Amino acid sequence: MNFFTRTRFLLAVIIILSAIIVAMFATMGYNKYRYNNRQSRSNKENREAHQLQNEKEKSERGRFMAKQLQFTPEQMKEFDNIRDKFHKDINELMDESKQISKDIMEEITSEKPDTSRLKSLSAKFGETQKVQKEMMIKHLLEVRSKCSPSQQANFKKVLRRIENHDRMYRERRQNTEERERK
Repeated sequence: MNFFTRTRFLLAVIIILSAIIVAMFATMGYNKYRYNNRQSRSNKENREAHQLQNEKEKSERGRFMAKQLQFTPEQMKEFDNIRDKFHKDINELMDESKQISKDIMEEITSEKPDTSRLKSLSAKFGETQKVQKEMMIKHLLEVRSKCSPSQQANFKKVLRRIENHDRMYRERRQNTEERERK
């Protein structure tokens, strides 16, 4: 094989291999781009589905309580009004709690975290949690006051069932989130 033929052959091999490498990188980049778009889309869909599921579960809990307590149609109207007002108020507080949590994380990850601000945010978060619990207690007492004496006997059982269901749901969600992180 003479020198020029060998050089042309090696040049052709280098060009072909370079084209293969460029194609390989382009494919990897495209797949990463597609995967990221799919992930962000599915995360958004999961968040929306999760919110819808939470709202559905809240209304199911309300219906469960009303069904178990055997509310009359008049009691059901009052219960719906009480429940809707409670959820509107509690959702505002939950949004506030989420914002405080974000502020805490931002402060912790800042270049020079201000411990006095963190203590202040922590106290504010605790106060918000306290108000949420007080609102829930007030709501449940209000629901209980709408019950007849026979319905009040079932009220305690219904609350225990709801609490057990919530506990199981939280544990299941935690396990799912842990598996997804791995």
